[in-house]
Amino acid sequence: MSSENSYNGFANDLQASLPPLLDFGKHSDLIIKCEGDTHTVHKVFMCAHSTWFTKACEAGFEEAKPGEVSLEEEDPTVVKAMVEAIYRGDYSHGKKDVPSASLQFHAMVYALGVKYDVPLLRKLAKAKFGSGCEGAPKTHHLSDAIEELYTSTLSSNRGLRDIAIRTAIRDGKVLWQNLDFNDMVERVGEFGRDMAKTLSIGGRHQFTCPYCENRFSSTKLYSDNLNTCYCPLCEALCTATRT
Repeated sequence: MSSENSYNGFANDLQASLPPLLDFGKHSDLIIKCEGDTHTVHKVFMCAHSTWFTKACEAGFEEAKPGEVSLEEEDPTVVKAMVEAIYRGDYSHGKKDVPSASLQFHAMVYALGVKYDVPLLRKLAKAKFGSGCEGAPKTHHLSDAIEELYTSTLSSNRGLRDIAIRTAIRDGKVLWQNLDFNDMVERVGEFGRDMAKTLSIGGRHQFTCPYCENRFSSTKLYSDNLNTCYCPLCEALCTATRT
């Protein structure tokens, strides 16, 4: 067995050992409370994934009981998703029948990942948000998600905003006929500005992936510094072949 296979096997075994620790609370040394929910977790895992929890633990929980973190201001379902992601490497949401129905939830999860500096959570939420935007997401689902992410993240954080803009431009003919979408654009002026800049400065670029040879087109955003884009199949970084 190669050293790489041995490492992968060890990593898989380690990941598989974490869920039972969460399910049964064995050797827990930290409690997270949120609106009646109690999560018995472990400092070593929470701190390994979050600088916020590292600082909270090192500070000695000055604003809470020893070994207890109160996140009462957060949505309990989103906090649960954060804990699930750290222990299981993924998180779930009940609305699985229509992928786009979870868009707002993924936006909330992403915002929590930003607030508590959990890179894994941001990565998962971004992937799920992008997946939910594939095809033709229902208009009211997309509108709610856009309003959520534009009110919960800074303008400098393009993680989900660029995905939302590309989706809105792609499906613009349908979206602009919908009252919910029009009302959202009026409320969220920053989103309307981003769309206007993209349409006036950006444009469609053609790409050919140098690795899997996939050919695709993508909207260039005004925030893009280079004519680059990630391949939707293999996620390799590609350079525009023509505009």
